[in-house]
Amino acid sequence: MTDGIKKFGRPEKPIDWELVDSLIEAGCPSTEIAPHFHLTPEAFRERLEKKYGMYFSIYSSIFEAKGAANIRHQQYLKALGKADKGDNTMLVWLGKNRLKQRDAPIDMQVTQAQVDINEAVMAQLSKNQESAKEALESSKEEKLAADDHTESHSDS
Repeated sequence: MTDGIKKFGRPEKPIDWELVDSLIEAGCPSTEIAPHFHLTPEAFRERLEKKYGMYFSIYSSIFEAKGAANIRHQQYLKALGKADKGDNTMLVWLGKNRLKQRDAPIDMQVTQAQVDINEAVMAQLSKNQESAKEALESSKEEKLAADDHTESHSDS
């Protein structure tokens, strides 16, 4: 009895709140956390709301963000050669699945104005290339003519 009030029913099942925080950080929803404590997801969420005074969705967002930051930080440390532990393949997988990172560039929308500018640039480059070829050919012809002229004067 507590303060003269008799409690009825089964005693509350204990919850390891540090484990709860770690599971949320790993990305577990309440439906995966509750069975660790032999509770239904509803009973687990009620206990969390009673303890912390907030809904599971709000509480979990704090630790989910911490988990995402830990993944990103581990990727950073690996990239700088400051981390030996951890699995590179899992860091890539977690980055793609939890952090929405991607290998492929995002599709871009190209306007007609951009297409027109690109076509004008390509046309100008083609003209410049043709002019350069003509100048090179002309230079070769002039050199051959000069060489012929030098040979004809040296023979006389």
